[in-house]
Amino acid sequence: MRSYNQEVAKVLASELQKAQKSIWVCVTWFNHRGLFETLLAKAQAGVQVILLLQEDLLNRQASFSHQSLETYGGKVYWFKGNNEKQLLHEKYCIIDEKIVVYGSFNWTYNAAHNNLESILIVGEQAHEQDLVNSFKERFGQIIQQYFAACSAEAIVSLLDWLQGELQMLQHWCSYLETYLQEIRQAYEHIQNYVQLQLGELLLRKLFLLQEIARLKAQQVPKKIYKQDYQEQKTNYEKFRQIYEQFQQSEVAEKIIEQVRQKTPEAMKALYRELAKRLHPDRYETHSIQHQKATELMAQLNEAYQQQNWKRLLEIKEMVESGLWAELQPTKTQSVEELEAQIAFWRKRQMQLQQELEQLQAQPFYEVFSEKISLEDFVKLYRTQLERDIRELEKQLQQLNEKLQQV
Repeated sequence: MRSYNQEVAKVLASELQKAQKSIWVCVTWFNHRGLFETLLAKAQAGVQVILLLQEDLLNRQASFSHQSLETYGGKVYWFKGNNEKQLLHEKYCIIDEKIVVYGSFNWTYNAAHNNLESILIVGEQAHEQDLVNSFKERFGQIIQQYFAACSAEAIVSLLDWLQGELQMLQHWCSYLETYLQEIRQAYEHIQNYVQLQLGELLLRKLFLLQEIARLKAQQVPKKIYKQDYQEQKTNYEKFRQIYEQFQQSEVAEKIIEQVRQKTPEAMKALYRELAKRLHPDRYETHSIQHQKATELMAQLNEAYQQQNWKRLLEIKEMVESGLWAELQPTKTQSVEELEAQIAFWRKRQMQLQQELEQLQAQPFYEVFSEKISLEDFVKLYRTQLERDIRELEKQLQQLNEKLQQV
């Protein structure tokens, strides 16, 4: 999975250029000429291009004709819905039936140049294909239900439409939740390993920061400097205790084992499936069910973190047995309830995407995504620490010289 919140249109165009067989687009508004010209070139090259757009004045007044795609074998569907509430609010494209680009981005000039937008690209790893398939099914469902026939039976109700959108949002959020859990767990293992390998250098750096803060507090007896000194002192003492614990042979061996052990794909798949069914957010309107789901989710996370295959299977059996019957997701019946649920899950989706972007901005993500090996990362970090220590030693020496002159 990759996340982008800068130059989104350029990233999207780059992904579209990679298409070899098909591009299926589902988006509310589309008046971005550059992206359309990319699609047109792909259609001319023999790539199947299908557009599913909202029937809307903004689209119809674009500086190009979407229908011109059909000259080269493409297809354009204009979504009208059943009534004024039925808006095509989904924004994604499926490339070669293997890659999905999904996010807040409408394919418009305004979104590309003025808005704060983000997209996620999924499908590049085997375990992401389940999520890609859910988008393919949703795209096919819309085409089949709204455009396969003109009879009234072919048009789904607003209630069914909203239910389908809600299910896709829940599936997406569930995937993000489990993916974030995997990243956080990996980061913890990577951090422990780095601290084990570079503990002496980290201690030296923290000690120098503490001493610099102490001398500054002596020179300028202001409250802010005293607070900084106490903070640096606490940081040093806290890490010293952690490092002493890491140096115990059994702890060190466990840290090394954790960072080198790969979680089996079967365990990941089972965890994702159970997390999707147990997530407490699916039961937020019923306090008892919410509490039960929260307890089971905590047990699931603990079993996964410990890679306890036996416990995961026990939870699976519990979920599939009669014990699960009393714990069912909240069923929403009215349009108003569904719209409230969709608003909740859209907000949750944005929160999860923001957390993912923050995690992907951290140095450890290079190791997690295997762009750099853990050993190479340790070497680079060692070099950076040694550089920092030399600079801090100079600062400490200068402060000592100032004190001696007073």
